[in-house]
Amino acid sequence: MLNSWLDDARRCAMLVAGLAFMYGCLRLWPSAQSEPRLWSALSWHAMACTWAPLLWQVVRRVPGIAWMALWIQKHLLQNALIEGLSRSAQFVAQIAVVLCIYLFTPITSNDPAGRERECIAVRRRCAERTLDVIRGLKGYYIKAAQTLCGAGLFPQEFNEAFGVLLDQCPSEDFSVVTRTIEAEIRCKISDVFANFEQEPVAAASIGQVHFATLKDGTKVAVKVQYPEVERYFYMDVKTVGFVLGLVGMGPQVKDVFDKLQETMKQEFDYRKEAAVMDECANNVLPCFGGDVVIPRPLDENHPALRRNRVRTLCTRKVLTMEKLDGAPIRKHTLQLLESFAGQFGSTVDELKELMNCTDPSRLDRLSPKVKRLLHMGPITESQSRSLRLMIKTRNMTCRLLNIFLSGCQCTPCNNLRPRLRPLPVPLNGPRIVKLLFDVHGHEIFQNGLFNSEAHAGN
Repeated sequence: MLNSWLDDARRCAMLVAGLAFMYGCLRLWPSAQSEPRLWSALSWHAMACTWAPLLWQVVRRVPGIAWMALWIQKHLLQNALIEGLSRSAQFVAQIAVVLCIYLFTPITSNDPAGRERECIAVRRRCAERTLDVIRGLKGYYIKAAQTLCGAGLFPQEFNEAFGVLLDQCPSEDFSVVTRTIEAEIRCKISDVFANFEQEPVAAASIGQVHFATLKDGTKVAVKVQYPEVERYFYMDVKTVGFVLGLVGMGPQVKDVFDKLQETMKQEFDYRKEAAVMDECANNVLPCFGGDVVIPRPLDENHPALRRNRVRTLCTRKVLTMEKLDGAPIRKHTLQLLESFAGQFGSTVDELKELMNCTDPSRLDRLSPKVKRLLHMGPITESQSRSLRLMIKTRNMTCRLLNIFLSGCQCTPCNNLRPRLRPLPVPLNGPRIVKLLFDVHGHEIFQNGLFNSEAHAGN
């Protein structure tokens, strides 16, 4: 219990440090724009705020501090708004340090290309540090980063760093997962599952997913909600609304926050998500059953639970569904980029940079093959089908040539072998995009039910 009091006091110290930082910002900001020395003072002020946790490790050893922490915990930190302000102050203080790194890191190169490389390195460093802050706070901050990722609001380095939050958020220990599942289904995991993988296959903003196998051999995916995520989310939303109200923006954003909280109430109740999955499957599969597959939740209506001791494996904090094998689209696109880059003697990062380049003089210096690749325009479904057939034929020919040349060690054959490696067969992108539009258009315009969340992860 003493450790809990000390943690609460540490949060209070972070709150005080963060509020002191914001007060310093407000006092220094009017003059900081015209006085470089004040910018330096502001950066040192932000750096000092980050020393608050270390300072606390020293101060906590002073006699009487533990009892003071108990009083703070009893009278102040039970208020969700105070705890939310503490989290917000911690976020502001640490982001201010990132901003100072971004603004005050010197760029020493005189060459334009060298300056650009140094700027990219600074942005990447700031992006990684911001990612660590978001991962540490969790809750609403991860959801906000997911929503903003790929929206064009940040430099490319931030989008790449935040991309891991789409399916690789911080996960909980398996002991926490076990307690949550057993409390929800009211029996031991071993009574229901023949095998349960301890390592999560994916971790999102409000829960993580584990693969498992039921006693009858049915392979399933189990999504388990984080214990404190709902409390943190509502706390952070309430804090943001409180701060916006202080600056006079409360009436403008009230409807937005009310709608956000209403939506999140459905997300935090996995039973509602299971019902939506079933409804979507009943709506979509009769029309598109030959092209798409929708996993069914293992609720009281699923045949796999008729011989099981539990009535349902879908509760408020646990969602169990049929396991479907597949690969993310990003995995296929990365393989294609690696293949194209290898063909032109380049790397994936260099190819991405060329695709985003707006300098005509640099593009003019490229080889004709690279130019055609970057300016080939949209591809039709029939063209994509022909390309897949050509690559499959080429790979089959390479395999036959490798078999034919396997016994020869002459110089021409040794030089030819690296060029006979098989290429990855691309997906039929136009067909997949058309199918997605058809399915989602059917859901929106025919059924009035669209099961997805508007961020880059989905």
